[in-house]
Formats: sequence, C-alpha cells, structure tokens
Amino acid sequence: MACLLGLLVGLGACAAQDDVSTQRAALVARLQADVRLDADRLGFDSLAPDLVEALGEVPRHAFVPDAERAEAYANYPLPIGLGQTISQPYIVAVMTQLLKVGSGDRVFELGTGSGYQAAVLAHMGVEVYSVEIVPELARSAAATLRELGYD
Repeated sequence: MACLLGLLVGLGACAAQDDVSTQRAALVARLQADVRLDADRLGFDSLAPDLVEALGEVPRHAFVPDAERAEAYANYPLPIGLGQTISQPYIVAVMTQLLKVGSGDRVFELGTGSGYQAAVLAHMGVEVYSVEIVPELARSAAATLRELGYD
C-alpha cells in the first residue's frame, strides 16, 4: 500500500521507504546475532518475538535529527541535541528484554530523550509513562510520538 502511494507521489518515496525497511531489518538481524554472541553474559540467547517485531517496526530514523538520519540504523548511539544521545539499539534491545514486560504492563521511564525507547515499549503493548526534564527534548519527543500514532 505504501509503495502504491509512492507511485502517486514519486518513485523516490517508495525506494526510500524500501531502503529504510531494509536497513531496519539488517539492524534487527545484527542485534539478534549480537545477543546470541553475548548469551553467556546476558543470561538469554534470543530476543522476545514482540521485541523483535517492535525493533523491526519502530522507525528509529524518525527519532534522530535530520543530520543523523543516514546513520539511524547503525548500532551505536547518535546525538539528538542538547548534549544528549539516542541509545545504541543493542542497549535498547537488551534493556527491554531484561525488563520482561509485555502487553498490558506499565513502565515509568525517566529521561524520555528522543522517545525511541518509549515507542519500542508502546509498540509491544506496554503502557509507558515517560518524563523528560529538558523542555526542547520533551517537545520534540512528544511531537514525534504523536506523529507516529503513540499517545
């Protein structure tokens, strides 16, 4: 459907969406491989299916500044402004797995930052209450989350 819409607005939109989807899928595969490699230290050797789905669906590029978008699916933290970063995807994956939460659970997140972690949790059906004390980051995260359909 999205690519059909891409035909209406220009082929570039469809190609860009496919590229982002491919990058996101490659990142998820890398994260799963890294978790298997670190299984002895982590105490688990795979990510929960709902977490894998969330990591594969939540558009990390939407949570980073335009200048960082080309690196959005790299497995390292990126600056989001005001001396803050969006966490490394591996860290988001491991933290979320260690929480052992799922649909219907509630989480309080202190330090919203970009809002990416909140979006991953919300995509898993978790009720997230997130607080950010830096006003600019709070506004930006709230706008991004709203645009993506998270309330």
